[in-house]
Amino acid sequence: MPEDVEYLHCVQAVLDDDGLRYQVLDSAGALRERLVWPIRPLPTQRWRTVPGGESPALFMGKLGPGRLLAFRWTGRAAATGTSVAQTLLAAYAPHTLAPFWIGVQGPRQTLTAIIGTAPGRSPHYWHGPGFEAGARFDLHILVSADMGPGGLLYRFGDRDPWSSLVAASATGPERLEWPERWSVGHGQGGPADRRFLGADLTALAAC
Repeated sequence: MPEDVEYLHCVQAVLDDDGLRYQVLDSAGALRERLVWPIRPLPTQRWRTVPGGESPALFMGKLGPGRLLAFRWTGRAAATGTSVAQTLLAAYAPHTLAPFWIGVQGPRQTLTAIIGTAPGRSPHYWHGPGFEAGARFDLHILVSADMGPGGLLYRFGDRDPWSSLVAASATGPERLEWPERWSVGHGQGGPADRRFLGADLTALAAC
């Protein structure tokens, strides 16, 4: 692991009727990672519609301990043969490269998230399943700053179990400073930038 990430640690864990809880402490006693499972759903009143196109972000700054940021998109995936990158959401500030992007790309329309937190360093990629071409979808994404690289989770619909997106990264979204603008359905470069090529895209967010 990179020098600024690797650390000596111990894990404290509890498994009981309420589920699984654990925390990871470093050699100075600082809490570095933690998890409460199953994840409790965010209250209904926290959910807000995110309009298509560019809009002010509903959350800015770093996610604090125990905080979750949730997204939900519904729509119809692009037709068979579509392989270009398509944006579900980009989070960015003007005149800077978006530090967070999530969408689909490749011939399987593979769910992909990109996080870049260090200027001049390559971003990190997370991957999930592919979308069925032309089919309707109901995608849920949960962002947690407590779970390290496992802190980007997905499921389809309300009843599916949560799973972490797969990444070759030693860190997760805990270092991400969420910027001031969001864009749904296209990238930060405007309507022609990695636009969503399916139909009926809607977005919700809660924090």
